Amino acid sequence: MSGLLLKDILNLKSYVTTLVVCIVGYGIIFLTENTGVSAFAIMMFAMVVITTIAYDKQAKWNKYALTMPLTRKDIILSKYIFFVASTIIGAIIGFVLSVIPSILSEKNLEVLTVFGIISVALGMAFLFGSISLPVIFKIGVEKARIIIICCTVLPVGILLLLGKLVDFETMVRPSDGFLLGVFILVAIVGALLLIPSYMISLRIFTKKDF
Repeated sequence: MSGLLLKDILNLKSYVTTLVVCIVGYGIIFLTENTGVSAFAIMMFAMVVITTIAYDKQAKWNKYALTMPLTRKDIILSKYIFFVASTIIGAIIGFVLSVIPSILSEKNLEVLTVFGIISVALGMAFLFGSISLPVIFKIGVEKARIIIICCTVLPVGILLLLGKLVDFETMVRPSDGFLLGVFILVAIVGALLLIPSYMISLRIFTKKDF
């Protein structure tokens, strides 16, 4: 299992470096209003696993891997572990970039706002993975591109539409404790969706011939 994860990390070394540079650049450009960079970082890192699957397909890795003492369960589980780990790394990077402007400007950090954005973005990322990964294992990365785009754009579009339709300024603001619970719940629900997603992906992958 650790060998599979290490293989993906080494394959993506230059790709991830470029990705981090892009996210940091985004953070520098929008330095004064930087809370959104956390969501951007999370979604970008959540999609890294798709690149690993594409690389495996190109190199015909799965066919070779099954000749080694590896099971199909090992291969699928490693992808889900990699997905969760990379998404969390994206959250950490996003949090750091969200905190830096407050430190530099000596302004009070809106912890609840940053935590809320990160929690909701994590929930969206986990939802993205739970839908897109089984589809990718079923029909491949190339054929699944439209679905991947929809899984990425649709949640963002819904949030933007909600922001246009609902006048949040006139709404009664719930307590910080309530909001904190909702944010945590969104992330937990998104994470739990990965369990049935993993089972579906494993079933699909088990039936595949290489």
